[in-house]
Amino acid sequence: MAGDIETEFLVLGLGAMGAAVAYQLDRRGRDFIALERQPAAGHAFGSSHGETRITREAVGEGLDYIPLVKRSHEIWAELETPARPLRAKVGVLYLASGAGGGVRHGSTDFIAATQAAARAGDIELARLEAAALREAYPQFAVSDDTVGYLEPQAGFVRPEACIAAQVEAIADGARLRFGETVLRLEAVAGGVRVETDRGTYRARQVVTTMGAWTPGFVGEPFRREVEVLRQVQHWFAPDPAGPWASGEGPAFLWFHGPGAGDVFYGFPPLAGGRGGVKVATEQYAVSGDPDDADWTVSEAESQTMFDTHVRGRLVGVTERRVDAVACLYTWNGRADAAGHKGRFLIGPHASIEGVTVVSACSGHGFKHSAGLGDAIVRQMLGEAPLPGCDLAVFRP
Repeated sequence: MAGDIETEFLVLGLGAMGAAVAYQLDRRGRDFIALERQPAAGHAFGSSHGETRITREAVGEGLDYIPLVKRSHEIWAELETPARPLRAKVGVLYLASGAGGGVRHGSTDFIAATQAAARAGDIELARLEAAALREAYPQFAVSDDTVGYLEPQAGFVRPEACIAAQVEAIADGARLRFGETVLRLEAVAGGVRVETDRGTYRARQVVTTMGAWTPGFVGEPFRREVEVLRQVQHWFAPDPAGPWASGEGPAFLWFHGPGAGDVFYGFPPLAGGRGGVKVATEQYAVSGDPDDADWTVSEAESQTMFDTHVRGRLVGVTERRVDAVACLYTWNGRADAAGHKGRFLIGPHASIEGVTVVSACSGHGFKHSAGLGDAIVRQMLGEAPLPGCDLAVFRP
């Protein structure tokens, strides 16, 4: 390319957040270009793959997220078609076994935080005792001290399909440039200059939505506050005669002990998907470099997952592994004033004016991504903010 390519906006990264920002800019008829280092949307080398992501409006991570997830649901409803469903309202069942309501993201009682969010957001959340759980959901082997809470309008979204729907809705595909790696950016008169492995660009504003590559690219304070964590998703074959074989039932989040590691979540088998019950947990002990990430998942990792969490809890789920994939979290482990961890970090670049940095999304970001794209574009364009949403609470 000869000389700088000029545009009003540059979006760096086309995962969940970048696709959402690009889609919202396109809806408004703005001039933009989006760059992605991977060869195509829907790749498996980041944070937005694996068939399903839980989406819930009773967001126990904090009330600030509720307007974002509700807006996301509106956007996905606009985009989905019968041929390409994006969201499934199968319900989310929160389970707590034993004393306490679960340790998660800095909360020592995540169930109580979820109840508070439901009250604040006028979100239906029904309590079920152990006997009612056994009758309604025989796929869960609950103990007598287990209590459940069902959010019936929650469920899951299909992350690859959600990203593709937004990308494909952009009228001019030439604005989306895949297989192009961003190398550096710098402030210039009237905006920002971006250099890639293919050429240079100049824009009035830049949004970096680079996921796990964000801290290494933008530097402080994101490099200091963001960790990149490898996480694993597993699929186990259901017994053909068991309660999971139908593919029906809620997504779930199960706190089965008092420790931070005593929790896992999962989904019923997805029609047209891998054919297994998907389960996962989270680890916060080992961080790494995204360029050195191990994308393979050993049989031993899946066996440990099954033995630690699945065995004796999910009725009719066998040990036979159908599949397993790794993904990356960008995790903000610093607690805020309320003690919450895993907060988003969204704010200006420390030294280059006109650059908005979107990270970390801390493992619970996908459900908010479409709404967050709308909120970010509103802010960049000086529009009225998304009702009830103040992005300033996420500044690093």
